Amino acid sequence: CSHCGALFWIEERIRSSSKINPRFNCCADGSIVLPPILPPPQELSDLFTATEIRTGRVCRTEESERFHRAIRYYNDAFSFCSIGVQIDRELAQQLRGGYTFRAHGAFYHRIGALQPEHKPAAYAQLYIFDTEDEQLTHRSIAFRNLDPNISRMIQRVLHEYHPFVQAFQNNAERIRTDNSITLRLGIVEDATKDPRVYNRPTASEVAALIPTTGAGDGARHIMLQRFGDSAKEFLNEQRQEYLTLRYPFLYPRGELGWHYTFPRSGHVWRDAPLRLGRNGSTRVSQQQWFKHHLQVRPQSSHILNAGRLLQELVVDAFVSICRSRLDYFRHNQQEMRLSSYGGLMDALDANDAVGTDVGKSIILPASFTGSPRQMRNAYLDAMAIARHHGPPDFFITFTCNP
Repeated sequence: CSHCGALFWIEERIRSSSKINPRFNCCADGSIVLPPILPPPQELSDLFTATEIRTGRVCRTEESERFHRAIRYYNDAFSFCSIGVQIDRELAQQLRGGYTFRAHGAFYHRIGALQPEHKPAAYAQLYIFDTEDEQLTHRSIAFRNLDPNISRMIQRVLHEYHPFVQAFQNNAERIRTDNSITLRLGIVEDATKDPRVYNRPTASEVAALIPTTGAGDGARHIMLQRFGDSAKEFLNEQRQEYLTLRYPFLYPRGELGWHYTFPRSGHVWRDAPLRLGRNGSTRVSQQQWFKHHLQVRPQSSHILNAGRLLQELVVDAFVSICRSRLDYFRHNQQEMRLSSYGGLMDALDANDAVGTDVGKSIILPASFTGSPRQMRNAYLDAMAIARHHGPPDFFITFTCNP
């Protein structure tokens, strides 16, 4: 791509573009500009890839191989939040073929009390212990298949570079000395900073662990209370700090992720009017952000070398994008129901002959893949083709492993 430098095969170009002047589906012809992915500290970078100086060939050391085999366990050990999902173990544990991360059902993340009573510490709770040795000991107990040398190195890097880890460490003493304190973890957003240029918080911008009296300000925050399992709260993956909290050593410098106010190129940060649509949008959508973020470019990205953890990140991103689209449909039903006739027909299609549920259900548009309208349209298109060209000569089915 001549705009963002993403690498493609020529046949991956947009169909309407030519081979002489190809256009690709990465940055919308330069209208999407994101900060470059910062390389991790050298110690951490060597775990992802080790490059031979003589040949330039990317290879893995023995230590790197051990790290990659258990990379999802290392991520869980250092993550600030848990992942709740039913993973297809049969597919993930196959001895032959490539590793595949496949999830079923709901996909959610939870961040709990800092010091739950009568339970071992885990996730964000580990960052409030006095010393790094204590933290390492608790991680070794929770995750027994980790290499202590690798864990110690990752822990040292995060303590040195990650602003959220530093915020926890700076406020740990306050948590231990005051049993009644209630704390709040969040980001103090600087309205003067454009996220296309500045995408990581500094230590002063992380309003982590701010004492609060419990009075809400209307915004959704990640609440971390001192005691009690009842303090558990789901972490909204739409928050821009979610990626660095869930995948801390993929974003070891605390880089921030997508935000709904992220402007397109040519528009002023926070001042651009919110318009939607392929041709009139002034904001970068979540799907566009991840599409740009995960492209292969000449500058090697450690995230694309994360193996099994990359698969989890991609599935996580896909679920988050679908969830945000569904939330939009839920809250914009009036704009999407062009007439009461459409709601009536949907009710009748659902065998609600009396029509008692008309106007109560959430209607998904045909633009959402897998929705009843999209499936019905696809069926009608198939029938129209058969009506015009005649019945098919062969009906072939096959099964393909993922």
